[in-house]
Amino acid sequence: MKFNATFSFFLAMLLAANSISAQPYQIGTKATSFFDAARNRNIGAQIRYPANSAGADVPVASGQFPVIVFGHGFQITYDSYSQMWETLVPQGYIMVFPTTEGSLSPNHGNFGGDISYLVNAMQVENANAGSIFFNKVAPKSAIMGHSMGGGAAHLAASSGNSNITTLISLAAAETDPSAIGASASIGIPSLVIAATEDCVTPVGDNQLPMYQNITSNCKAYYEITGGAHCQFTNGNATLCYLAEGLTCLFGWGPFVSLSVQHQKMFDALLPWLDTYLKDNCTAWTAFQNLLASGAGFTYQVPATSCSAATPVANAGPDQTVCAGTTVTLSAAPTGTTYAWNSGQSGQTIQVTPLQTTNYKVTVSNAYGCTASDAVLVTVNPAPAANAGPDQIICNGQTANLTASGGNIYNWSNGLAGAAISVTPAATATYTVTVTNANGCTASDAATVTVNPCGGLQVAVLLMLQGAYNPATGQMNTNLLASGALPIQQPYQTAPWFYNGTETVGAAQNFPPNTVDWVLLEARNPATGAIVERRAGLLLSNGLVVDADGNTPDGVKFFSLTNNSAYYIVVRHRNHLAIMSRQPEVIPNNANPLNFTNSGAEFGTNQTVALGNNIFGLFAGDLNADGIINHSDFNQYFTDYLLNTNYLPGDCNLNAITDLNDYNQYRPNAGVIGINEIRL
Repeated sequence: MKFNATFSFFLAMLLAANSISAQPYQIGTKATSFFDAARNRNIGAQIRYPANSAGADVPVASGQFPVIVFGHGFQITYDSYSQMWETLVPQGYIMVFPTTEGSLSPNHGNFGGDISYLVNAMQVENANAGSIFFNKVAPKSAIMGHSMGGGAAHLAASSGNSNITTLISLAAAETDPSAIGASASIGIPSLVIAATEDCVTPVGDNQLPMYQNITSNCKAYYEITGGAHCQFTNGNATLCYLAEGLTCLFGWGPFVSLSVQHQKMFDALLPWLDTYLKDNCTAWTAFQNLLASGAGFTYQVPATSCSAATPVANAGPDQTVCAGTTVTLSAAPTGTTYAWNSGQSGQTIQVTPLQTTNYKVTVSNAYGCTASDAVLVTVNPAPAANAGPDQIICNGQTANLTASGGNIYNWSNGLAGAAISVTPAATATYTVTVTNANGCTASDAATVTVNPCGGLQVAVLLMLQGAYNPATGQMNTNLLASGALPIQQPYQTAPWFYNGTETVGAAQNFPPNTVDWVLLEARNPATGAIVERRAGLLLSNGLVVDADGNTPDGVKFFSLTNNSAYYIVVRHRNHLAIMSRQPEVIPNNANPLNFTNSGAEFGTNQTVALGNNIFGLFAGDLNADGIINHSDFNQYFTDYLLNTNYLPGDCNLNAITDLNDYNQYRPNAGVIGINEIRL
């Protein structure tokens, strides 16, 4: 120990042996010992703890309490520090005093080991169901000591024991091994308390070098003006006072009173302990305020000191954004954890609010201190951008596009303004970016489909069973010959409700080999939805042509996309409807869809063999509902009685409804068309 030499001499010649006002807890006492198996060492200890009534081995009060292990000075017994437990235990602390190393030749290394071990031992007691400290010990612990015990506490703090939360030393003495050297391995919060008039362990040789060597940025040096070495005891350490008196004859003093020194000590000690052992954020503020007062002491702290103070929460400036915009929110880096009311964590988060929202961040630091702040994100609505409907034009035509929903319009082709005109050479998509009065933007697009002028041809070959003549391999044209064919498409009524205006204008305009009108449908390959319908003329050779007389090899469609694929459906007023097995790329007049081949249709058993490896549509679906059954017979019977020229019951298309038509219907009764195209 680096005591003043005179003090060491007189203290070696002698032998040796106050209370402060009551606090919320009474003081329980326990004398015990622990065995450190690793060092094969018994460690005697006196424990003082919070209780509801004072006495030996009384039950511990409710709750969990932090532990303070306190090391005594050289030739000073533990009971000379009664002011420590009389002040700290009622405040909710357990104090443990090792009673080892009281000889004239103490082993400082062992004493430091005892202090460290007792910290761990109390955690073991917390888990021991047979101990009075079962579930009574908080996880945070401090080590403290005076004089030799202060130096030993520095040795213990350098051991790397993770259960030690903070170090406090009172007039710590240099030890062997060196407490000054060991302080270089101390990385925990440390408070070094000294006295200006300490002639026993002068600050320049003891406490200051220890403080300066501590590597933790969270440290403080607190020197009581007029304080003396032995006045860190309760005043009853007779041997300490005698030796101090003989040592400090010249050049020391004046000294403050015992009560003043205790007051100054506890002024610093209590808020420090409450901060690091109880996570009491206001206590840290009290410690800072104490240092700022500078009354009766001097102090040192590093430039980057402890961060136990309540963090200053700053969620950043309020922001104004447009709907759909992702916002980055950044809190000031004053804490260790950040919890936002959005459920996110981290100093920086990203949010995409749908409406104006207040985002609150709660900042916590390493000591459990918290603070909150909020940032308001005002969300302005985005414009309802609308580029107008998609359009289909012929090659060389102009499309007029009109956008709406905002104040400023910019198109992807470089034009500006709500209305623009375009003449694309090929199908093109035009995107408009709309800006409203708030500066918010949104986009929409319109596609202009460019088709060859005159439409796209859909070419289909098919045979109707009722009109088919096996002898010629073609169909009869009796309806045309009898004058029964209507000059306008006949599918305006139920169940088709097709409002197309296809017409030949006059009977003489029918192609000479016309069999009947049929209805074609182009369907979306993904959804099955009808894209466009057109009525055409079925010729005796099976080809369906346009009624305009200008399209000899197909029917023109005007709403389809060039070189796109569609399912093709064929309907006839008294034959079962049929659909292509797979989508057809349109136009297909160079390679017509041929339903006379088996397997060209969607589904199974949807065509009937007509002979000569020719297949056709089933006759007999007189009500066009996709099923040939008794309902169709009812239609036949009605038409049989009327027997006019152009009726659904005329299955063989000869302008007469008679028994021959029944014979066409009857074998097909029970045939069912595919669900996808039933009306």
